[in-house]
Amino acid sequence: MWKRVARWLLKRSGVQEFDYHSVFIEREVIHNVIEFAKKAHPNEFSAYLQGNVTNKVLYIKGIIYEHYSATESQAIISADLPILHEVVGTVHSHPSFNNLPSSADKRGLFTMGLANFIICQPYTFHRVAAYNILGKPIDFTVIERVKADKSLKTEPSQKPA
Repeated sequence: MWKRVARWLLKRSGVQEFDYHSVFIEREVIHNVIEFAKKAHPNEFSAYLQGNVTNKVLYIKGIIYEHYSATESQAIISADLPILHEVVGTVHSHPSFNNLPSSADKRGLFTMGLANFIICQPYTFHRVAAYNILGKPIDFTVIERVKADKSLKTEPSQKPA
């Protein structure tokens, strides 16, 4: 049921396409995720991802921080966020060395978006993994900020560690 509610919320918030073949995330977003995870350690950190789907490409361009409560084993985002367009997923940290989704992740945070990212210790670029709404690994490409001429500098896709 939560997956149906999440899809309805995504559609209501302006994300019209659920089918995408590529995920691009801006480098600055990854750097912010790393910093937030380090500052929250030994607790989890959690936030929403801001972006859009254009021509079946999911672009992630920012983090929307919302108050949350956290322990070493979970982070719970308060649901006070108004329905915003451009919320396309979530990101959170695992204070362990495992960036695989837990069963709690699949039941909770992963129902809230098209792409869900997890970072684990030692909180580096190479410890970031992405998953779809079903908890299946997805590839992503890190890009610099998209320029007016639409040219992109990219790095190789990442896989879960």
